[in-house]
Amino acid sequence: MFRAGWAAYRSAMENAPLLTNMCTSGVCMFTGDTTAQYVELKRSNKDMTFKNWNPTRTAVAVGWNTFLFTPLFAVWFRQLDKWFPGTAVKTVMKKVVLNQCVVSLPINAGYLSYTTAVEQFLSPGKFDPAAIHKRLTTQLSEDVPKLFVSSNLLWIPVNSLNFLFVPPTFRVLPTIFCSTGWSTYLSLTAHKRGDISGNTEVS
Repeated sequence: MFRAGWAAYRSAMENAPLLTNMCTSGVCMFTGDTTAQYVELKRSNKDMTFKNWNPTRTAVAVGWNTFLFTPLFAVWFRQLDKWFPGTAVKTVMKKVVLNQCVVSLPINAGYLSYTTAVEQFLSPGKFDPAAIHKRLTTQLSEDVPKLFVSSNLLWIPVNSLNFLFVPPTFRVLPTIFCSTGWSTYLSLTAHKRGDISGNTEVS
């Protein structure tokens, strides 16, 4: 069964790589944000029930990974291969360092900005541009630098192995799977200050 499933998935990756990566990425982010909510609820001594789960928050996160993060990286990785063809260690290091320098800060800042703004926009009666601006200012000044450091510690080794050993067709896949754990961390970071309306922090 596993072999048949993998064969079907491999075929989908080869025939429709972008769509398959987008679907996979959505599942990974769903898992990541749900896990983050579970952790937050446990910290607050609450059970992970359907009533306590925030589906809007998860949907917003899934939208980011599926429709923004994955297509962007699919195009970006192809461009890196054009600029630096081959899998020599020196070549791979150029790809990895350039990737972190160009992508890490804007992608993490983009995630925090997107989730904060869109979640509030979709929350009836809670949309407050001034409060959103204040929260984003804090997140960008305090959280993004920490995320940049953490991102380098995770993604430099992951992408080094990725560019060295993974065929181009499947190159986005390790990024997506590793982003499940990273998405949990991102979600916890994005929501650690609690509700934007002024509720106490979760962590």
